[in-house]
Amino acid sequence: MPQPAGGSNDAMGRAVGEQLSKQLGQPIVVDNRPGASGAVGMEVVSSSPADGYTFVVASDTVALQPVLRKGLKWNVERDFVPVTMFGAQPIVVAVPANSPYKTMKDVIAAAKASPGKIGYATSGQGSIQHLAGELLAQMAGIDLLHIPYKGGGQAITDLVGGQVPVAVLGLAAVLPHAKGGRVRILAVTTKARSPAVPDVPTLEESGVAGYDVRQWAGLMAPAATPPDVLAKLQKEIAAALATPALRERIEKLGFEVTGTAGKDFAAYLNRDRARWSKVIAERKLELD
Repeated sequence: MPQPAGGSNDAMGRAVGEQLSKQLGQPIVVDNRPGASGAVGMEVVSSSPADGYTFVVASDTVALQPVLRKGLKWNVERDFVPVTMFGAQPIVVAVPANSPYKTMKDVIAAAKASPGKIGYATSGQGSIQHLAGELLAQMAGIDLLHIPYKGGGQAITDLVGGQVPVAVLGLAAVLPHAKGGRVRILAVTTKARSPAVPDVPTLEESGVAGYDVRQWAGLMAPAATPPDVLAKLQKEIAAALATPALRERIEKLGFEVTGTAGKDFAAYLNRDRARWSKVIAERKLELD
């Protein structure tokens, strides 16, 4: 797990892992290796034996690292093979419960009044949330200050505590705190409203026309993993995702179950990379 415990991908990975463990009859150990927006964990798995015992819970963030960061020792296309996308979720714009910002339009107005002064927390530099924030700033015509954390769990803790005024994070990490009245979700980033928070407007409804972003989580394996192992795992994951209890758990996290596997997953990755590569170039983003 290339992110720390407590974030969206961690919650998804643990949920799927528990069901797979029951089906396979053997323990699945979740090993959190956070750092460099997922690059550290990806490097660990890229250099692990391709024997069917080590996999990585990947996301948009890690898939984009080679576009953003120079000098990586791994490459998504060369060193990994997509297994199955578990699910996708909206990213949300959220504020502390006592924030003066009641709507997304309030945040945009404040940012226009004080360019570069309104900070937004994300799960890390170069994360999909960071890019979503950059795209929001570009499309809304505002200047926001990025505040990167080492994971969504840490970012949401500071949002609840009021240390940051705004956060752009995956819905799964924010949802329990929103239900508990500790934070307020102002908007979701997907084109349609989320069934998990049906009363929350989309960014498009909030005045940012054409905005549509979601984040995903799925399993990847070292590139040389035997095809029969991948086929077996894809079959088991499909069965797991069809289990009513797991589907309900995933949906309660704020994710939509996708189950996109193999070549279809790879094609999705390629489209995603092309889209965000354009944003990265236009915003002149680069990580050391």
